[in-house]
Amino acid sequence: MGLQKQEVLGHTPAELFGQERFDSVIRPNAERCLSGEEVRYEAWIPFPVSGSRYMAIVFTPHRGDSGSIEGLVVQATDITEHKRAEQTLQKLFEALASSASHDFFQKVVVCISEWLGCECVHFSEVAAGGRVEAVSMVVEAEMVQDFSFELAGSPCQQALKQGYCAYPTGVTDRFPGDQHLVELGAEGCVAISVPDSEGEAGGILCALSRHELIIPPNAENVLRKIVSLLVAERNRRKIETALRKSERKFRSLFEQAGGYCLILDPNTSDGIPVIVDANEAACRIHGYTREEFIGRPVADIDDDEGKRLVKTRTAEIMTGKPFYVENIHLRKDGTTFPAAVNAARIDIAGEPPFILSVEYDLTAHRKMQERLRQSEKMTAIGQLAGGIAHDFNNQLAGILGYAELLKNRLEDEKLSRFAANIKKSAGRANELTKQLLAFSRKGKNLSIPVCLHDVIAEVADILEHSIDKRIAVQQNLKATNATIMGDPDQLQNALLNIAINARDAMPEGGGLLFETETVTLTDSFLKANSLDLSPGTYLKVSITDSGCGMDAETQKHIFEPFFTTKKEGKGTGMGLASVYGAIRNHKGAVNVYSEVGQGSTFRLYLPLAEAAQDEHDMADVGKPITGSARILLVDDEEIVREIGSDMLGDLGYTVTTCRNGREAVAHYQQHWQDIDLVILDMVMPELDGRDTFAAMKMINPNIRAILSSGYSINGKAQRILDDGVMAFIGKPFELDKLAKTVAQVLQAKR
Repeated sequence: MGLQKQEVLGHTPAELFGQERFDSVIRPNAERCLSGEEVRYEAWIPFPVSGSRYMAIVFTPHRGDSGSIEGLVVQATDITEHKRAEQTLQKLFEALASSASHDFFQKVVVCISEWLGCECVHFSEVAAGGRVEAVSMVVEAEMVQDFSFELAGSPCQQALKQGYCAYPTGVTDRFPGDQHLVELGAEGCVAISVPDSEGEAGGILCALSRHELIIPPNAENVLRKIVSLLVAERNRRKIETALRKSERKFRSLFEQAGGYCLILDPNTSDGIPVIVDANEAACRIHGYTREEFIGRPVADIDDDEGKRLVKTRTAEIMTGKPFYVENIHLRKDGTTFPAAVNAARIDIAGEPPFILSVEYDLTAHRKMQERLRQSEKMTAIGQLAGGIAHDFNNQLAGILGYAELLKNRLEDEKLSRFAANIKKSAGRANELTKQLLAFSRKGKNLSIPVCLHDVIAEVADILEHSIDKRIAVQQNLKATNATIMGDPDQLQNALLNIAINARDAMPEGGGLLFETETVTLTDSFLKANSLDLSPGTYLKVSITDSGCGMDAETQKHIFEPFFTTKKEGKGTGMGLASVYGAIRNHKGAVNVYSEVGQGSTFRLYLPLAEAAQDEHDMADVGKPITGSARILLVDDEEIVREIGSDMLGDLGYTVTTCRNGREAVAHYQQHWQDIDLVILDMVMPELDGRDTFAAMKMINPNIRAILSSGYSINGKAQRILDDGVMAFIGKPFELDKLAKTVAQVLQAKR
């Protein structure tokens, strides 16, 4: 109480502790005690000199010789230090149990500082080189960052050796070499070692005071309990860090795997697995955000056949045997794509089994298969046609020869006319045979230098004098050198056959455009477009009409012999077949791009003569122009988006893709400030290229855009260019041309 004995004797409890406390606490407990009950309780008691102390109080009845209660005995024990230690530990236990335990080490040093009434407390770890680095440190109620000191000659070194040390006074005198103690002006110190996960002393908990440090009797026990909490928390953090690292590795593998990865929970009441995780590629191909995708039954992405078999397939997967299937998947927008699915049951100890499904989009693969089948079919038909034509030619030789003899010997005019008609019909059959031989690549041909520009000029001249005047024939010959090795007659016939086919597609008139340019075809371009050529420099000839166009089924068969869409008697079906054979005969390739109502573009790729190729190579010795701009690529064909994105990515650009005009406009509305260039397909569902560009231009009048199309620049494309699109690039994309066009548009003034 801080009073002398004579100051206490003769005074009532009310006088010593106050009337209010006497009435509320002391009197009720005294009355209980006088009734015969022993009363025990703990409370903070304010004393006039020593301040508030936490006391354990016992009221015991005092009985006289007769056994009756004559008074009471009050015993009060000061347990303040015990209580403070208990409160400190309670705070630390609460901090450790808290979900926000990231500041646990801070709470440890703050609580110890409050408990011991000292200015500095730190929890530190011994680093390499004999330095001590603070994990958490408080000095005069302020947290200190990046503090370290030398271990040698410090009380912390003593604590590491002995496990525990306490110096109520004179600590700086005992360890004069410890600069930290000198700077702090420390007088008292208590320190304890903190073992690492292997049980070795690797850390220190130290409290320092500028005045005499009152060290409670139970201080070592309390500190050891605190150390056990520190060790538990440090180990928990190490485990948590290892788990996070492991999770990052798994997530990285999961996201970067070469397919669409799904994790499925098969433990459902209806037996249909639920998607519990998916990588970004899986979400993107199915058209969902990750939040939309997770939690969906896997049957949501199956077609009707897949939905019907989902339970059977799940049961097969859960047997643990390897599982593979090819089926049709549904996107969010209802469109479909073929998918290859590899699935496996995954078991983890203590957890229910789950399914890992790795899937691949088979669209490009199946297109390649279809093109390969078509190529093999054309080869087989060519071999058959060549054999038939060869034998038929032998028979025609006899017919033509004898018809000629008959015509020369017959004097009867009527009979002579019959012989002439036989010869004329056999001559037509001979021309048909030549076309068959050209298709089969067995016809004889010259191999001389031919300037394709001259051949195109001759074909254009023939057409201007022979076809409907309402068809405008134009030339755009950009190739710097158009010389190839070949047969000028075969090449002229090939161009004429394509032109005549175009004429028949434009009964009401239209436009026919011949274009040339020198291109370098890479291996990736050839594979993407299924061109049976070697990488290198080629002359590309494009013939574009504005006619009725063709559907996909017609395009599959147009180069087959005797296939025709014309009325009976209007065509033999050999014109385009002979084009195919003639171009292949010149070690080139031909393909077509067409849509119903949009016209057609035939592209011929012919190897340059060596001299011309050398000249082109000299002009194009540099690598494709690269850049770092942000590009939005818009096309409704997935294979075009993929090859375009890969090409631009290889050039250094950051590419975002959209699959239709409406999606592109919505994306541009939100992100136009982060987009430097837009590459737009001309023909798309919902919004075509022109409407999409118009909508984007309203958002950003200074938009930079390139129009892409499988057609050459026709009237519709020209109108979009007139609206403000800065350039045109044909599909399929060629790396050099794509690089140059993008660079030119990005560098051009707007």
